[in-house]
Amino acid sequence: MKARKFLWLAMGILVFSFASCSDDDDKSTDPTGISLDKPTLTVEVDGSGMLTATLTPSGSKGTIVWESSDESIATVSNSGMVNGHKVGTVTIAASCGSLTPAICEVTVVKKSSGIDKTQSLSGSNYYVISLDAQTFEKITDKVVADYRPDDVTKFLYYWNGYNTGTISGLNFYDHSDGWESFVVAPKVDWSGAGYVVNPESVAEEDMVIDIDMRDIMAHPADYYLHIGIKSSQDVPMSHAIILYSTDVDGGVVAALGDQNFDDNGKVTVPFSDFTRDGEWNEIEIPMTYFTNKGFSCFTVGKRGNVFAFLSGNVSGRTLDLDAVFIYKKAK
Repeated sequence: MKARKFLWLAMGILVFSFASCSDDDDKSTDPTGISLDKPTLTVEVDGSGMLTATLTPSGSKGTIVWESSDESIATVSNSGMVNGHKVGTVTIAASCGSLTPAICEVTVVKKSSGIDKTQSLSGSNYYVISLDAQTFEKITDKVVADYRPDDVTKFLYYWNGYNTGTISGLNFYDHSDGWESFVVAPKVDWSGAGYVVNPESVAEEDMVIDIDMRDIMAHPADYYLHIGIKSSQDVPMSHAIILYSTDVDGGVVAALGDQNFDDNGKVTVPFSDFTRDGEWNEIEIPMTYFTNKGFSCFTVGKRGNVFAFLSGNVSGRTLDLDAVFIYKKAK
């Protein structure tokens, strides 16, 4: 009988030891508190960050249990590694037995594009076509020509087949100034728009800007056409980017996308594709790409199309453009 009582007593002690946070029979090592090394943490989608939990007093032992308040946004491993899955905010808790859990507010943000956008602002001799005001101020002393629309002598014309798209979020240079968004309208044969300086509607005495790109033509290997482009439509597509020329009828085309651009039988092989995940892409086309095709920039002129684009006739196809300029890259 005594042996049976001893057995039940031993089992009770064993159960109690498992219920306790402490892994040690010595009560002096039982923890009295738990804390985390960070009160807040920011990780990217598909990124990770480490949290470290500490038991007090020093030397305390115990099993730490990790938990996320929403595992669709972020999960946490048994070692405190937090992995982001989608944009949002969650609470990560570290607990030990009956101690008050330690918490960290984790914010999951969009994955970084990985683009070093400062490089495109460190050049010289900028011929600006589309750029937000805040970024323009950063390069204003290096601007040779400003072709941005002012609806007085410089315009962005919707020639055919485009509707204005809805914009949300930040522009290419992470400002809230917006950008140009185009959506191909239903039942159109073609879509096109362009930046025009001093059109026929502007009286000659009101013209305030010349189209003068002689330095580009003198040193084409030094210059690049910079374009910020994005789309969230993960479908095959192609857009035609056009620089107008004095020597080539209709200008010289660079196609962007994953398929040839067919403009009434005139086929252009893509210069580059771009990711379509709703994030900005940076595309830089050497001006030699255009000059090798026979392109000749305007030398000195008063009127003309500077830059244009086409998106075909697929209804709903989107084109979001920002940060369009020709510039001399820093060496």
